[in-house]
This record gives sequence, structure tokens and C-alpha cells, in this order.
Amino acid sequence: MLRVYPTELFETGMALLIFWYLWRQRRHSHAAGWLFGLWMILAGLERLAIEMFRAKDDRFFGPFTTAQLISVVLIVVGLALTRRRRVIARARAAAPADGGVTSASRAK
Repeated sequence: MLRVYPTELFETGMALLIFWYLWRQRRHSHAAGWLFGLWMILAGLERLAIEMFRAKDDRFFGPFTTAQLISVVLIVVGLALTRRRRVIARARAAAPADGGVTSASRAK
């Protein structure tokens, strides 16, 4: 008999932790799409961790499973998205609120 880890329970617990963390971050001041990118990173990390405990042998890419490669892609895309959204939010915060018209240009 093959002993296995209860990965479904691990995955459920980790998903609940991700939900809790994302719920707390929902009112963050970053640009739209930042939270989705964060979810992509966390979901990719969660799946990557779960795949290390699963008892299956579908290793098509050397030592990596298909799910592990998809997880890495999710993490990379999520990192790119969150970084891009952070830059957009900083640019919006640095832009003048009056549409680029400064008090010096109004005085002329």
C-alpha cells in the first residue's frame, strides 16, 4: 500500500490563507490589476509546493511536472504584472492633480 499525503487538505488550507491575505490587501493603493498579479504569484507558489508532495509521476520535462512548469509561468507573469502595476500607480501618484498645469504656468 502506497502512503500518500493529503494534498487536497494542504491545498485547501493554503488556498484559505491566500484568500485571507488577498482579502486584507484588497484596498491597497496600487493600480487596477495589481491584486490579480499577486494572486497569480501566490497561486503559483501554492501549486508548486503541493506538487512536491503529490504521488504522481507525470514528469514530461525532465524532473518537472507539467503543473510545476505552469506554476513557474504563473509566478513569472504575476511578478511582471505586479511590478508593472506598481510603476503605473507611482506614476499616477507623482502626476499633478490639476492635469499638468502648475501654479507657475498659470501665473504667465
